[in-house]
Amino acid sequence: MPSVANAIVIRASVVPLAARSSQYGVAAVVGLSDADGKNTPREYTQLSTLLTDHGADTPVGVAATAAFENGVGSLYVVSISAAADQPTADEVAAALETLLPHVTTHDVAGVCLAGIYSDQPELLKKLAAFAETNQVIFTVTHPAGTEAADIVSAAKQIDSEYGMFVAHADPDYIGDLAAATLGHIMTLHPAYRIGWTAVDAAVTKYFSAADVETLETGRVNAVLLLRNDGRIYLSNQLTLTQQPEKSQYLDTLRKTQWIVSNLQDDLATYMLNTPYIRYDDVGFAYIEGQIMATLERLKGDNQVLSSYEIAMPKLADIPAASQRERVLTGIQILVKAPGDVQGMVIPLTVEAF
Repeated sequence: MPSVANAIVIRASVVPLAARSSQYGVAAVVGLSDADGKNTPREYTQLSTLLTDHGADTPVGVAATAAFENGVGSLYVVSISAAADQPTADEVAAALETLLPHVTTHDVAGVCLAGIYSDQPELLKKLAAFAETNQVIFTVTHPAGTEAADIVSAAKQIDSEYGMFVAHADPDYIGDLAAATLGHIMTLHPAYRIGWTAVDAAVTKYFSAADVETLETGRVNAVLLLRNDGRIYLSNQLTLTQQPEKSQYLDTLRKTQWIVSNLQDDLATYMLNTPYIRYDDVGFAYIEGQIMATLERLKGDNQVLSSYEIAMPKLADIPAASQRERVLTGIQILVKAPGDVQGMVIPLTVEAF
């Protein structure tokens, strides 16, 4: 059994219906830096230590600062091993692969590329491919000063339900909005909305309402002022998918991640603490009880899910090959996870007299 993820396989799919502390998953930043150790993931809990290792003005240093300023308590960092000043697509892919052990153990739940923007689509496609394969979310942004129409064109080159594109209108912004947004998301409970929440970033110029509409039509989220409190807010929580059957909103993906990781972790704990689970209908009933306990807990966990159904197989219905391999197959779980109210239309009639 090489890993829990291989032993307890949960193939999650999102079906759209008609009409640890305060950090929920750890983010990872991958990019160029001054660190000596290349392509070697390291988890940091202190920004000062991270900046000493990687440099404050490097892409990793800027991105990590943005993530910590948005409340993360820990952050994984990979310094890309690159032969030149700009990494190649293959070098980015190799650096991302080093995170795999931390993804399969549910340590890393989201990734961004430091200082790599939408004008480098081939590099971002490697990020999207890694995220899709390993079911982690990712955030991307664009070079400062990019027009709304060009941002939408760039976003269309990345088709992924795991990705979130965040845009700003400040040509003088020198931070990393993708890392800031990813860090912010990691502090939100998976049941909570991402759109209309405040991100800490030194953006001081904003898109017009028409530009925001253009961006959101192109599945790009903007940062904007929603009220006069000196904070900037995400306009939406759209994913980068171009396919209507895929998850349209990132909060749906986070809920799915949360449900899968809780089921895998709880079932792994049950197997580790139980010396013998009978491979028959009696043993299957105990496993069903463990699944039910996890889902019941999630119902009360900020209402991550509203209801569920579990269908357990009978021993007689399990293929002989699965029985020989001692693998329990045929479990079916249906979970209903409510979406989020993102707008309102309220007819108002005023009778004047």
